[in-house]
Order: sequence, then C-alpha cells, then structure tokens
Amino acid sequence: MYSKSENTGLGKSKTLISKNSCYELMYDSTKNRVYLVINGFWKSIESVPDYLQDWKRTLLFVRSGFTLLADFTAMITHPQSIADLHIQAQNLIVKAGIKKAALVESKDRIAVLQNQAIVKQTNLPAESFVAAKEAESWLDSFVAS
Repeated sequence: MYSKSENTGLGKSKTLISKNSCYELMYDSTKNRVYLVINGFWKSIESVPDYLQDWKRTLLFVRSGFTLLADFTAMITHPQSIADLHIQAQNLIVKAGIKKAALVESKDRIAVLQNQAIVKQTNLPAESFVAAKEAESWLDSFVAS
C-alpha cells in the first residue's frame, strides 16, 4: 500500500508505505527521511507478518545518506522474537546507507533499554530524544541545503 499525502504543516509530500495497528512507515522524499511509529505491544512475529517486507519496500525509496525518525513513544517492551525482528530491520537500514537516526523514547523504561541494546548491536548511528519535535530539528541539521 503506497499513497501520497500532503503534510500541509511542512508543505512536503510524503509517501505512506504501510500503516496498521502496530506500526506506520512513511517516506519524505524532500528530506530523504523515513518516519517509523511503533504502537503498543507486539505479541509475536505473527502480529507483524509484513514488517521486514515493508522495510524492504521503504528502503527502495531512500537515497544514500537518508535519515530516520523513529517514534517509540507508545511502544511497550517486546518479546525476544520481536527484538530479533528489530535487529534484522536495523541491519537492513544500516546496509541501505543511513546517515543518522533520531529515536523518540518509549514511556516504558524496559523498552528504552531494549532499544538501546538493539541499536548498540546493529551499530545504527542514532541519538535518543524525549520529543519528536526535538528529534526532527536535530535530523534537519544534517539535511544538505
């Protein structure tokens, strides 16, 4: 599922790659930025059967040096099988040539620790933030003028 949506607040065209009850993936071609929103608790891989495939489709849009804003605010600690899925996704992201990632931390402290461990394992060039606006501004500082 791909659809173009106009974010009139930013005046930028974004492409929605996937949206369901567990996550949303969107790409902004102007900023060469992927937006990921993780929602709630993912019980098992069966809860998110298309997650890796959606990432692969998303990465077809990006150019080398892209950025990622991942909003984990509503994420709840995931079981190990899901953590392994995030590792696979982050390995794809790193291989695709990401420049920087901004991670908006979960309200769930265990989920924050889990994300930090995954980022360390995959060498994702990431910084953590408590607010999406702050994360967006930080990423914007890396966009070539």
